[in-house]
Amino acid sequence: MNTKLKNQLDQLDKQLNVLLDRLGKFSHADLNNNPTEGAWSVNQVMLHLKTAELLSQKYVEKKLSFDPVLKKKNVVSSMRSMIVTVALKSPIKRKAPSAVGENIMTDAELSFWDLAKQWKEQRQQLRNYIASLSPQRLNEQVYKHPFGGRMS
Repeated sequence: MNTKLKNQLDQLDKQLNVLLDRLGKFSHADLNNNPTEGAWSVNQVMLHLKTAELLSQKYVEKKLSFDPVLKKKNVVSSMRSMIVTVALKSPIKRKAPSAVGENIMTDAELSFWDLAKQWKEQRQQLRNYIASLSPQRLNEQVYKHPFGGRMS
């Protein structure tokens, strides 16, 4: 795995650990409390993020299982990636894609510690999968973001 990508994954893992450490101090009831009607609890948000990571990895695995010929990343795909990053960091809400959001609102009384363990295990699987990809694949537009389109 190239150094830049490894550093990005290390940073994501560090941020996840900080988040889990901070949230681990709250009660089960607090983490499962919906602040307003229709809003997600902390645990529902965690489940959403964990599910989004898992489904993104599964999408790439399936896409690459056919050994497709893919376009190389370019200025346009890099711009798409930057736009998605900015959009995700903005306070503007977006509706989650159905595959990622359909069960979030109905999962009652989620266990924080189970979610945390599953997310960390899943993150390690993602790291291992990314490490197994060839440098060529890392420079292709293999991923199709629901809002941003094709990107590396």
